[in-house]
Amino acid sequence: MTNLRMRVPVPFPANVAGDGGITVYKLNGEWIIAPDFGALAALASVSDPAVTSVWIYNATTGVYNQITLSLLLQSVAQTGSGYAVALMVDTSSTADGDPGAGKLRFDNATQNAAATFFVDLLDSVGANISTVLDQLDDSTSVVKGQWSLVKIGDPSKRFMGTLTAVTTATGYRKLSIAVTYSTSASPFSNGDAVLFSFVRAGDSSGGNVSGPGTVTAGQIAAFADATGMLLQAYTAAQTLAYLGIGANPGGPAYNDVALQRDSAWAHIARARSHFYSAQ
Repeated sequence: MTNLRMRVPVPFPANVAGDGGITVYKLNGEWIIAPDFGALAALASVSDPAVTSVWIYNATTGVYNQITLSLLLQSVAQTGSGYAVALMVDTSSTADGDPGAGKLRFDNATQNAAATFFVDLLDSVGANISTVLDQLDDSTSVVKGQWSLVKIGDPSKRFMGTLTAVTTATGYRKLSIAVTYSTSASPFSNGDAVLFSFVRAGDSSGGNVSGPGTVTAGQIAAFADATGMLLQAYTAAQTLAYLGIGANPGGPAYNDVALQRDSAWAHIARARSHFYSAQ
């Protein structure tokens, strides 16, 4: 028995309508199905980018897929010289510990005063980021790189700074940081979706020297260890004590006040005299 196939035009139902940003209309005798962006609401922010998806098209394979906004932002950030991961902020505690899956915690309730970030080994979409976190301090420079933290969907809430070390802990990592800029003292709320991005510093050429950060006028800088890369501040009295010069014979002890007076050179001259007479 022979199968017969017949081709006949099938009229498109006149009552078909588009929805969800899709429109259906007839043009020059042809039915058109196309996006209708005008039918969609324009969002000012996204509350949960980990479950908010967009369509994407791969021109090489010709395949359409979906991707969450968190993963999309993370993928885009990884195409440059740095790296970025999507996380959720945990402000329920400042304790040193694992903040929970996909979360980041500050060690200070005033966020821009934090000195440490506690970061889980998973990002907010469940990807393991332990290797990424462990590589953040690979630079041989004292400052390992620059980081920024911004609320996804609301860039007015952000801050940035530097990173100097990564410490391994079970289930999480401790990032030693310093905040250099912040839009407010505590820009983030509990549960905020944020993008943590990082740009690595170049390796040290051997001459990278860092100081204590704050000093008092008149203090003297000295190397703190044998690396030749770390300075610490000494008062005048500490410096003289280090040189083995004690109290001024027949006069007041050498101290900051003495060295900062107009007669400082006289004190130094007496110290030299005292030194040579002891030879």
